[in-house]
Amino acid sequence: MRGQSITRVLCVCLTISLALLLMPTPSSAAAPAEWTVAFYMGSDNNLDSWAQKDVLELMTVGSTRDVNILLFWDTGPGPGRMYKVGKNNLVELTDYEYHGVEPNMGDPKTLRSLVSYVFKKFPARKSALVLWDHGDDFRGLMYDEHIPDEGFDLLSHQEVVDALSGFRINTLIYAACVMSQIEVAYEYAVRGLDVDYLVASEGYDTMDSFPFDWVLSSLASRPTMTPLEFSMMAVDRYIDFYTNVGNAYSQAATMSVIQINAADELGDAVLRLSRLGANIEGYAPVISNARGQANLPWSENGWERLVDLKVFLQSIHDQSLDPTIVGAAETALAKIPQTVLYVRYLEAMGKHGVSGIGVFFPTSRDSFENNKNLYGVFYDAMAFARAGWLDFLYAYWYAWD
Repeated sequence: MRGQSITRVLCVCLTISLALLLMPTPSSAAAPAEWTVAFYMGSDNNLDSWAQKDVLELMTVGSTRDVNILLFWDTGPGPGRMYKVGKNNLVELTDYEYHGVEPNMGDPKTLRSLVSYVFKKFPARKSALVLWDHGDDFRGLMYDEHIPDEGFDLLSHQEVVDALSGFRINTLIYAACVMSQIEVAYEYAVRGLDVDYLVASEGYDTMDSFPFDWVLSSLASRPTMTPLEFSMMAVDRYIDFYTNVGNAYSQAATMSVIQINAADELGDAVLRLSRLGANIEGYAPVISNARGQANLPWSENGWERLVDLKVFLQSIHDQSLDPTIVGAAETALAKIPQTVLYVRYLEAMGKHGVSGIGVFFPTSRDSFENNKNLYGVFYDAMAFARAGWLDFLYAYWYAWD
């Protein structure tokens, strides 16, 4: 879940409602722009007031000739609505199939419908997709709590791949917590997700999330920026914002740019290292110490189970006396800068050597198996777990039994 924040919630419902009256619905497709930025915003939960704040931020910039800003928003009290965001206004796109309908934002068909509609009606040379909601590492994101006859759903990472299959997206931004994990990036890479860059946090995304007005105004002022430049700029604006906000809950802020098509090589290198050392009992203390050093400086809802991947690997490298393990650790460490192209963080995270990507490492077998949210369908479904990481975790846990 998103961390708490003491930032004042802006009341913008009336502003948004009045803005809807200012412009008619466009009737024809636009000519190709430089960028189309689409927001898949789910606040059909306890984030509704924060979504209102972020929608107001979108409206302070609005679409331009070079940048299309599209928003599909499922609010808490009402149905989903599709908009083209203008300067201080929202234009209803009533021809979208889920406009005025109560959608399931956790259904991959809904996400696929949004992307198909946006890319067809608002073509552009470059594209970004923003998924905005609660996030929960390898379990997924987009927590919809008001689904007719069902109640609750979320998007698993396998469903994200299914939804986006066949589409080319330059930058995928997760305005959600703990999405920059090797399990997530590896899943997307090995399943062939056609996304260049993932912008995501290894830690919390606080209630304020991205300063979307800063991000979009920077893009509007220089729409010729490349997808990598755009991705890095989004990271910069995020950290710049929390550097200025400076409240207690933002001190764990960090954000990364992950190159998806390199994540499989990093994951494979980590898995090769995990298979070394047949006598794992002899290495258990080294692994335990490395896990402890890689703990991040925050914990909520069991998130102490996530550790920083680079710190973990570096500690294994530095402590091991086995040249085979040392060499395998060096190989894996060399893959990190090829995968994590850019990372920034505040001082609290930097002191712990945060690298921009984490890995799942619960403290014990019991803490894993006794948590129904961890054991079974969610983690077992991840390709990284099935390829050997879960076997490594069990071998390590059994070494202490």
